Amino acid sequence: MSADLSLVIEPDPRIAEERICCGLKEFNTKALGEYSHLPLVVTLRDADREVRAGIVGGVHLGWLNVDSLWVEERLRGQGYGSELLAQLESLSLSHGASRAFLDTMEFQAVGFYLRRGYVEFGRISDFARGFDRVFLQKALIDEHSTARQAHDT
Repeated sequence: MSADLSLVIEPDPRIAEERICCGLKEFNTKALGEYSHLPLVVTLRDADREVRAGIVGGVHLGWLNVDSLWVEERLRGQGYGSELLAQLESLSLSHGASRAFLDTMEFQAVGFYLRRGYVEFGRISDFARGFDRVFLQKALIDEHSTARQAHDT
């Protein structure tokens, strides 16, 4: 290592995070061209405006990344998770996403996502305390019908 350089364990990661992310984006832009990340959040609120459920994600390079989906325990099983996911997918389509991906723990919501058209593409066995981490993806646009529509016009 050069004498004028030193490794530093940052006490507050936010100090250098922006510089690191900007440097990586600059490097990636040389290969991918200009791109952006659009954060998206949809919530379910009660009459007092308290968040009772919500979904967090973002559109990046034509993909929706579903980061977090949570429904308050007393509201689970009533369709709110499905509505939140559908709303986020629809919103992401309007911002140029054509596909979606996410990861979830084996004990969380694998079946939920499979029932909504997601397919597993990867798994890390025994990721945490005996549970697998599962990676899923979904086409938000039927590529075959999109190709037919383009051909017909």
